[in-house]
Amino acid sequence: MLIIVVGVLLGILLGLFMPFFIPQVATPYVAVALLAGLDSVFGGIAAHINLNFKTNVFVTGFFGNAFIAVIFVWAGRLLGFDLLIPCAVVLAIRIFRNFAIMRRHLLKQFTKAE
Repeated sequence: MLIIVVGVLLGILLGLFMPFFIPQVATPYVAVALLAGLDSVFGGIAAHINLNFKTNVFVTGFFGNAFIAVIFVWAGRLLGFDLLIPCAVVLAIRIFRNFAIMRRHLLKQFTKAE
């Protein structure tokens, strides 16, 4: 769990303080890679809540999911079919599902405290 929090905080700090420019050509790939990364982060938190978090699964999933999502968008553009929206929808559904797991866990913790 600590590796997730440190990684997210480090990413936010780098994003805030490093001046950089993403070319317009690369923005769909960066966007889908970020969504895939968020999916992995939320999935890691949900796995921690379910007591089955494994660091190697998280790290390989983080980079592997981002890579596959970028490849899908790239291949779709080569074929003349934009796969950015379908990839974004699938990743968003997964993010919301993992968020629901976290929300239920927090609600359960707060109702026990009352």
